[in-house]
Amino acid sequence: MAVTYTPAAERDRRRERRRAIRVGRADVVLLAVSSVAALAIGLAYSGRLRAFELSERERARTSVQIVNLNTVAAPTDVEPLMGLLFANAADQRVAARELFQFLIAGGDNRRALPNVGAILRARRTTETRPLFTSADLATLKPFAVVRTRGEFRRQVLLFGALYILAFQAVGLVWHLRGVEGDRLLLAAAHLLTAIGFAILLSRSDPLRDIPLFVRYTEGILIGLSLLTALSLVDFRTTGFLELSYIPLIGALFLCVLVILFGYGPGTSNAKVNLGPLQPIEAIRLLLACFLSGYFARRWEVLRVARGTAIRTLQLPRWMNVPRGEYVLPVLVGVATALLFFFLQRDLGPALFLTCVFLAVYAVARSRIGMAVIGFALLVSGFYVGYRLNVSHTLAERVRMWQSPWDNAVPGGDQVAHAVWALATGGPFGSGLGLGDVQYLPAGHTDLILAAVGEELGAVGLIGVALAYGALTWRGFRIARAAPNDYGFFLATALALFLIIPVLIMAGGVLGVIPLTGVVTPFLSYGGSAMAANFAALGMLSSIHADRRAAGDFQPFRAPMRWLGGALAVCTLPLMVMLIDVQVVHADDYLVKPHLGVQADGGRRYEYNPRVLDVVRRMPRGTVYDRQGFPLATDDSAVVERSRSAYQKLGVPIAESCPNPTERCYPLGGRAFHLLGDVRTRVNWTATNTSYAERDAEDTFNPPQLSRARAAGAPPTRANASRGRRVRSSDARPASHDRRGAAASSRVDPCQLRREIRRQGRSRRHRSRLRSVARQCELPLADVVFVCRFTARPRAIRTLSTGIDVQVGDGVGGASPGS
Repeated sequence: MAVTYTPAAERDRRRERRRAIRVGRADVVLLAVSSVAALAIGLAYSGRLRAFELSERERARTSVQIVNLNTVAAPTDVEPLMGLLFANAADQRVAARELFQFLIAGGDNRRALPNVGAILRARRTTETRPLFTSADLATLKPFAVVRTRGEFRRQVLLFGALYILAFQAVGLVWHLRGVEGDRLLLAAAHLLTAIGFAILLSRSDPLRDIPLFVRYTEGILIGLSLLTALSLVDFRTTGFLELSYIPLIGALFLCVLVILFGYGPGTSNAKVNLGPLQPIEAIRLLLACFLSGYFARRWEVLRVARGTAIRTLQLPRWMNVPRGEYVLPVLVGVATALLFFFLQRDLGPALFLTCVFLAVYAVARSRIGMAVIGFALLVSGFYVGYRLNVSHTLAERVRMWQSPWDNAVPGGDQVAHAVWALATGGPFGSGLGLGDVQYLPAGHTDLILAAVGEELGAVGLIGVALAYGALTWRGFRIARAAPNDYGFFLATALALFLIIPVLIMAGGVLGVIPLTGVVTPFLSYGGSAMAANFAALGMLSSIHADRRAAGDFQPFRAPMRWLGGALAVCTLPLMVMLIDVQVVHADDYLVKPHLGVQADGGRRYEYNPRVLDVVRRMPRGTVYDRQGFPLATDDSAVVERSRSAYQKLGVPIAESCPNPTERCYPLGGRAFHLLGDVRTRVNWTATNTSYAERDAEDTFNPPQLSRARAAGAPPTRANASRGRRVRSSDARPASHDRRGAAASSRVDPCQLRREIRRQGRSRRHRSRLRSVARQCELPLADVVFVCRFTARPRAIRTLSTGIDVQVGDGVGGASPGS
């Protein structure tokens, strides 16, 4: 009878495999997060469609039918759209024929448009001039689509299901392979990407724009594939430690490629992109591998070897300074980062790469002195670069940071837009899919945290902070349990590469530091960053799966404790600033104006577009001339009363005001240069105009309004200086003076504020809100939004002054017959 036995190592492997296959609490957490992700996607989809239906209801008031550009069968199908741009029928036919040729790509194969904006690529057949301008696109876009609601719903279901199942597939692979991967890390990333998916789903127009969540999901699928593959790699082999300079060579090679062939986003002179990729994401992983190998071999020498002199200068015994050859890595690292910054002309990558390097150096040496000196040198280098104007982008970002509410930087309103979004969200947010995140510039990349704050509020951002805190905690815990020094430093560096960009971007969004182009891990839109972040999680999971006895963590206990405390100290003021913006002073920030450069080069005040949307949807007053004729009105009764008088003057109101639901301008284009057109807002921001309708909105600026009232001047100084006798009211004047000028009166339009304060104080009574909506002829969503101002006295007071204003009280003007 033969005797068989199993080696101890094999028994250990079988035991670990059985433990890995067993379903534990971490699997339940991952499944629960998947349920939350499905709920978030469903809420975002429902909210986005609800907001979309409200906007479509307004478009339905016009007689133009919506056209699906991807199903057009003949040029005649798009001729109604061309009627919005060209008055001549022949021009409409020519433009429709050229657009149809572009749609069918000059042959039988139809061109599938990803968004309506793709028609800007259409060119005339005999010229290189574009067929449509940006202004034409803005006119056509509300009446053109590229997909149906059914197609959009199928996209959401398909990519939402792929996204959720992919995370569960990773856990299944770990079970089948007997790998004890860190499912809490996976669950934290799952939660963050679920929030990112929901925000990107609600950002774009579902029928007209490119669905951002599609590429976002593709990046997640690629990243999860990398995570699964790297989690099966054994990083305890000596090759990773001995060949750590190979990743450094690879990182330097990618840096050279970026500097030589890279280009920036848009018109920026920064060198970030290399084709469809951003090499900085691969560079940080390669540097993490190099730093881990370097410090794993030298951390003991860095602590023991002390320098006693700098050349001939003797140092005091109490000064713990490493030898010159060990200070060299810090100097070379900072110098390389500054050189990379000067050549790449981008602040973000150099900043967070150097911060990670200095943090790992401080942990390795268990001293912070050289790290602080290195950081001071880095900041000094950035300051010198700013003063020398090495990077135009850096100079603009610094000026925007120095004065976020008043600057002359083109596009310098990014911080203002971020703060407006956060203040609009308030403590609990507007709800997934119900926010106006499309107003955020770069709201899917740089300002993604502001978009989250708008839809989920301060509570949602605190939840995001807790998720990032869980990632960092698990990363440091994996480092503490690593079987060797290489695993410890690698896990520490990877955890820092995941948390430091979040702190940098949060500080930039809140205006604490200059805004940079660093990607927010797992939230921002971008395939390269998503793949690199999940690759980092895969490496952490591989270190976690190594069940050998943990190494001696005692030498690193104190520095890791200090590192965690430093991260907490950096997070605390950001949280205080967040509460101040979203809770304590949300009213002030909500209506705070931004003075900056507009598209035409002029400097004017800009306001929170969300508040202006509410202002524009409120019933406006009637503008009368000195004879009492209405020049602009929302009241159909006013139009009917003046119909006969205008007919005597030869003005057919039926042609000027065909749609009773829109604002009526009886004189049409003849009074355009006096009034403007609030419906189309053509030339609304031109510096050489002073439209009465636009100037009425300018009184929304609280400081300007208070100064004008204190001085006794009319709110619209431009109209008064031109001697216009035009005033605004929502009721026909009750009396006239001897010269025929209407007596001044100010009536609250539809008594909206009074009704909201009286009936809309309790949001639970939806029926009361509906009665306000019916009385004021406003969509229910607008009334609910305005109800939020009832708890904000300053905001509602400012909002009311922007509506109930007198356009002018000077003498002189023009009558309808002139």
